[in-house]
Amino acid sequence: MQARRSLSDAQAWHASEAERFKETWREIYHSFFGLASAGAESEYLLLLASEADMTTTERLVPPCTFKQLAGPEPWAGFRRTGLIRIRGAAHPPSVEAAREAGFEVFRHPELIDPACHRGNGETGYTPPGVEGVAGGPANTRRHFWDIRALRKEDNRRCAFTRRFVQSLEEVARHMSLAICQAMHHMDRHLPGLGIELYHVILHGDHGFRATHYPIADNGADLRFPRHRDRSLFTVFVGGSEAGLQVEIDGEWHDLENPPGDIVIMAGGMLRFWTGGPTHPDRIGAVPHRVRHDVGERLSLALFAEPASDTVMPNADGRTAGDYLAELVRLTRPRL
Repeated sequence: MQARRSLSDAQAWHASEAERFKETWREIYHSFFGLASAGAESEYLLLLASEADMTTTERLVPPCTFKQLAGPEPWAGFRRTGLIRIRGAAHPPSVEAAREAGFEVFRHPELIDPACHRGNGETGYTPPGVEGVAGGPANTRRHFWDIRALRKEDNRRCAFTRRFVQSLEEVARHMSLAICQAMHHMDRHLPGLGIELYHVILHGDHGFRATHYPIADNGADLRFPRHRDRSLFTVFVGGSEAGLQVEIDGEWHDLENPPGDIVIMAGGMLRFWTGGPTHPDRIGAVPHRVRHDVGERLSLALFAEPASDTVMPNADGRTAGDYLAELVRLTRPRL
């Protein structure tokens, strides 16, 4: 069972990471967006696309900044769609480094040391043909690498993947802080959750996954079928190739997520914190899938999860660890 950090330790980590995050933002604005002054930083933070320039997805999930999360509008949209997109929350140079290293690793899986395979553990490489959606067959094309966002991995086992894993750890730290920042505002604008999600996330044991989809066969239907994540939230890192779709009001929409942005999506656990599985005001997990008619694709996502010993509200005493262990049994039938 994962030991929970004390509140003081968690707050100290958050404070130190917040300082790093400020420096990261400065680097984003000056090196990636080419902005040259503090005034330009403020101008970008307040930037909102006009309605005329918005795509269909942007109208359904309007982009906002961390500053705008302090207001009620983004959270009203989140309650309706289960999605929120935040501009400038990711660090594009770190993301691009992880993607570059990821393509190198996933294109040569034969060079991955067997000691780095995940197997029945929580971290490492999962080859094609092992995992699928709950209750469905294993996916024979998709493969991925898991780490725990706030734990250092043992990179000594496989020199070929060392740079890749280190780059994933860097992006995962940024995403862990981003979801904490978002939850700080969510607690104020979505009352009645019964427990402060900020502290649940702060104490959490988050997973982080890089998923590679090779070029699809012409006869393929979907790269990955319709499913819902079981996390509290899934945080998609901007910059991945096209292909991810979300279902809103019974219709499928391409989810646009450019470099520098993140999309926070409600997962299956959230319904327990919003009244329970049958409560009329619950926020349920967002169905999503990956289209087949796209080229090679690599995605990065954080699965924000409570510590394994966290007892979930409205769940008959079940812990987060019990809930996620059930997911492993359903999605990894070959293990």
